[in-house]
Amino acid sequence: MSSSGKVLMPWIVLGAALLFSVAFVLVADPEAQAVHAAESAGLTDVNVEGWAWFGCGEDDDFRYNVSATNINGDHVDATVCCGIVKSCTVRY
Repeated sequence: MSSSGKVLMPWIVLGAALLFSVAFVLVADPEAQAVHAAESAGLTDVNVEGWAWFGCGEDDDFRYNVSATNINGDHVDATVCCGIVKSCTVRY
């Protein structure tokens, strides 16, 4: 191995470890991300009801049906769609 390869190798390992760490944090608790997204949209008393098979785009990696209370005090059902490289969206 050349000397430039020996210098470059620790940076490659460090970069891979950093990328893995960021990816792990992003997908560590997708249900908590769904709850946070719903609360950020103004919903309260958010309950994750389960996996949403329909209602999200093909770029969404996590999809949850949630039930909650809206700002008017009404019960609502929604779908929270999240992607690893994009933020979550709430769909009614």
